[in-house]
Amino acid sequence: MKSISEHTLQKQIVQLFRMHGFQVFVLDAMTGVGYFSARDPRRFAFIADLKTRGYTKGQPDLCVVRNRVTFIELKRGRGGRASSEQKDMWQWLVDHGHNAFIIKSVEEAATIAANQAN
Repeated sequence: MKSISEHTLQKQIVQLFRMHGFQVFVLDAMTGVGYFSARDPRRFAFIADLKTRGYTKGQPDLCVVRNRVTFIELKRGRGGRASSEQKDMWQWLVDHGHNAFIIKSVEEAATIAANQAN
């Protein structure tokens, strides 16, 4: 079974939540880094600018809202692992009473959407 990219997974999950009546806010500011090569000095300027505007390493990819607010970190199915910063952020969110999930599939997102819609 071929694993899809995290980018493709995110598109599918955003569409799924919106079809279920959720508002979806994309928090993944680092996506823009992909537009710069590893050696492009604008890449580092972009990251520095994000940090000055409040980007926190480990912040979730999505915030979905319907009856309550839920934060979602996406990982591709095969080989996708949460960083220590992402795990720490997830734990902080949960410890402070928020709904937070690290998910690897559209099926996991569908389960969350069904549970959060009630």
